[in-house]
Amino acid sequence: MTSYKKSMFKNLLYILLIIFVACFLTYKIYDKFHTERSINYTTSSKALDIEFHEDTGNKINLDGTNPLPDNLGLSTNPYIFTIENNLTEEANVIIKIDDDTKKMNKITDKQIPKKYIKVSIKTKGHDTDIYTLDELEDGVLLHSKIDALSKEKYTIRLWVSSEIDTTNTDIFYYGKITIKENNKVIARR
Repeated sequence: MTSYKKSMFKNLLYILLIIFVACFLTYKIYDKFHTERSINYTTSSKALDIEFHEDTGNKINLDGTNPLPDNLGLSTNPYIFTIENNLTEEANVIIKIDDDTKKMNKITDKQIPKKYIKVSIKTKGHDTDIYTLDELEDGVLLHSKIDALSKEKYTIRLWVSSEIDTTNTDIFYYGKITIKENNKVIARR
């Protein structure tokens, strides 16, 4: 081999090594941030896996938000999570919004009435449903069936209705997204 060919071969090896290292580091950085953001829940039976895609997990915080009309409320930051059914049969799940009683009990003076807190839920292939928290019976937002060996992605948004007069009311609400399977709570912290 001539010195020119050796030099080209050596340069090619260096370039390939640099590309490999860059790809490896990019993957490691992505994996680190993805793992920190996602909060996973696994049932004891390993039937369902639940992954919250936001760093807040299943915790809801409406502290200091401004009242919004529905069209703007539907564009607020979502709470996104995926439920994966590992069973070979259909799974029935209930998605609820529960009050975070630890936080709510500390500030009971002027909390916002639930009739002014709007909540929407969206699943793939379905229209977005909008409710107020006081319309939900026992906090149940959705009864859902997840097909065998499949996963379903849910998007929930909460906002304060523009119908409220905020002069004598502080705007705050603390809650949790709770997921039940066969009346057993599987996602709650």
